Amino acid sequence: MTVMTRRFVIVMLSASLAFLGACGDDDDDDSSAEAPSPTAIRVTKDFTFAPADLQAVAGGAIAVINTDSQSHTLTADEGGAFDLTLAAGEGGTLTAPSTPGTYPYHCSFHPIMKAQLVVG
Repeated sequence: MTVMTRRFVIVMLSASLAFLGACGDDDDDDSSAEAPSPTAIRVTKDFTFAPADLQAVAGGAIAVINTDSQSHTLTADEGGAFDLTLAAGEGGTLTAPSTPGTYPYHCSFHPIMKAQLVVG
């Protein structure tokens, strides 16, 4: 690992820890439930959707980030339930269908990329 890479990692870890510390809850009342993590899909550099099976709430927002150097789509296999195109490095939001069910999807540019959205 180069010195610059090592410094970058140290800076990023320090910033992450500072952010997490700032987000802490100073309230001593443990009876409140934590807010759920946002639902998210990541398009990876190895031409996959991560996670391959994602559960979402009907009508809920799903954050999507394309970490690849190529454009990709998240296109529902049937019925036109959703179709989102993201350029390389771009993020966006996909709205889960309002009807519960399983929605297989793919990248229309790279048909080998497949996953499914399970809406509850």
